Amino acid sequence: MSWRRSLWLLLALFIAVSFLTLPRDALQNDDASLYALMAKNMVVHREWLAPLISPGDPASFVDKPPVGLWLLAWFPKLFGVSELTIHFPNVIYFTLILALLYFALARLTAKKIALYSTLIAATSLCLVVYSRAPKLDLPLTLFVLAAHLALYGWLKKDQPRYLLIFAASLALGFLVKSGFGLLLPLLTVLFLLLFNATARKRLLSIPQTPYLIPSIALFVIIIGSVLCAQAFVLQDQWLPYLLSITLTSKYNTGYLGFGFSYSIVGFLLIAVFPWTPLALFGIKLPGWKGNKNSPHPRQHKAFSPPLPKGEGVYNIIMPFTLSLWERVRRLVPAGEGFMSRSKLNLNSFCSLWFWSNLLFLLFFYKQSDLRTFTVFVPPLAILAGIKLIGLGWNKRRGSLLGLQIFFLVLFTIILVALLIKPVNPQGFSLVYAIVPIALFTASLIPLTSYLWRPKPI
Repeated sequence: MSWRRSLWLLLALFIAVSFLTLPRDALQNDDASLYALMAKNMVVHREWLAPLISPGDPASFVDKPPVGLWLLAWFPKLFGVSELTIHFPNVIYFTLILALLYFALARLTAKKIALYSTLIAATSLCLVVYSRAPKLDLPLTLFVLAAHLALYGWLKKDQPRYLLIFAASLALGFLVKSGFGLLLPLLTVLFLLLFNATARKRLLSIPQTPYLIPSIALFVIIIGSVLCAQAFVLQDQWLPYLLSITLTSKYNTGYLGFGFSYSIVGFLLIAVFPWTPLALFGIKLPGWKGNKNSPHPRQHKAFSPPLPKGEGVYNIIMPFTLSLWERVRRLVPAGEGFMSRSKLNLNSFCSLWFWSNLLFLLFFYKQSDLRTFTVFVPPLAILAGIKLIGLGWNKRRGSLLGLQIFFLVLFTIILVALLIKPVNPQGFSLVYAIVPIALFTASLIPLTSYLWRPKPI
């Protein structure tokens, strides 16, 4: 059997085990219970247009658009309401995320990158954990991933359908988790405008194309049709509901605030565990490579990108922004860890995707929750997949191997501590976490062995 067939067999086995072990998952007493209750009310009381906690009481709405809850409720509608049926949909979306990741990357780049990125995503801690809880993070990740892949497809191929898919994905992301589903892709667009000349030229040309109006119209129709339909059920509570999912939602305003969230760093390290070292070493910084043909290859090139013509405030703000970035990037030496300012490839796109979202969470978002990092798994998995493919030719891998050994030692200590005392400080039993952590820790051993003497794959 070839190595590629073996990998596909392992992936199929992993997904099958994910489905077969669902009956052992109990409903947790957190947001999962709330979402399960609202999904049950939709099925039993047929309240599909309004996410209500108390049936028949429009004032008991929650600050969530309905599509995410529909995506949890359709399976119990077909097969009956139970703990098993409420857990099942997210494993299906887990499979859809992997399928979307593979087929989109195979179409836009190469099948080898698609295969390794999909395998890494499938076995990353965040996706595995939250695919087994009836929460909204998997549907959100699905639509955020679709938006980013559509954006990259449009930048590379200039086909109108990618812009329409991007607009539809933004709308569905909003209808799953309000502003958070819009913000993450739009932050990536902002960083593409600031740090990549090729993407900036393409994005600034959108108003001159016939694609803009149909994309905006599709976005407005999808969101408007759902929200307007809810007015018939919510009646006088419709306007307070709209405010709750936009201006007053905790995901839009309640968690915002300037500061430094230390917990984000820790969540980043385990989001794609056990592939964290590969992902971290695959990330490129927004900067400029030196000219390899010059006698000083690490010296920065002059920065003078042609600015598109504009009027008024644009001609004041854009040159100032670019000038400010030029001063900042001169403080950092150029090297292989920096992306080109002009080329747009999958690595630079995913790096800007990662940095735009991470810096927002690090400095402007106050929620401390691992599930927020579920949306980071796709870009980190792609970066880790690209790094894994090129690892056999990279001779400077000492730091990568050292970080991998650090994780192996760290999680071995965590596993031993958990075996000695399988109860957390709040008194909750962690017995069910022993087997997954043991398997994740065991997976680090062959990966560390491979990093010791990698071969081209």
